[in-house]
Amino acid sequence: MSICRLLVEGDEDRRVLPFVLEAHGVDWPNAGPWPAKIVAKDGVEQVLDPVTIRTELASPGLSALGVVVDANADPSQRWAQARTGLSDLVPDLPAELPDGGLIAVGPRGIRVGVWLMPDCRSPGMLESFLSRSVPDDDPAWALAVRATREAATRGAPFRPSHEDKATLYAWLAWQEPPGRQLHDAVKFRILASEFDAGRAFAEWFRRLVAVSD
Repeated sequence: MSICRLLVEGDEDRRVLPFVLEAHGVDWPNAGPWPAKIVAKDGVEQVLDPVTIRTELASPGLSALGVVVDANADPSQRWAQARTGLSDLVPDLPAELPDGGLIAVGPRGIRVGVWLMPDCRSPGMLESFLSRSVPDDDPAWALAVRATREAATRGAPFRPSHEDKATLYAWLAWQEPPGRQLHDAVKFRILASEFDAGRAFAEWFRRLVAVSD
């Protein structure tokens, strides 16, 4: 039996991504078998560590290995970091990450994939990705954006790179019920079920694990 594994930065990613994929047509049964095992690591450095990647690629029966990490402030720098971790094992990696995420062939014919949140091009993180599912005309979202930025000017201590995260959690605090965790917000469609970045991510995942619509 082929084995597919998806490495992510932490438990929140591990909980959220199955619901995102399911909302975009990837079957993810409650009891399994799942199209991939999502493995939460302890942050981006561990996910992209060459030793981690080498160890994962040596797993018996592995057919596909995906890496999903936040671009944060500099997508080019993050791709360079990922490329360095893979370069000894996956030949001819492109200088720039493709728009739809990387799918390459590694040792023993294993498919190797990389996706940078939110869309392989823009700065941001998981919360930036999920924020794109909020309708543009949602009045509470516009208020959350303004309130978060004003809070920053008044001394709120969150880092500028975490503005998207702070905004999304402010918006979730005003939904019914207030304050859902991210995976529940996606599961119960508080966050919209379909959005462009979600469709692109699901397509990348299908190509990685070789599942059809």
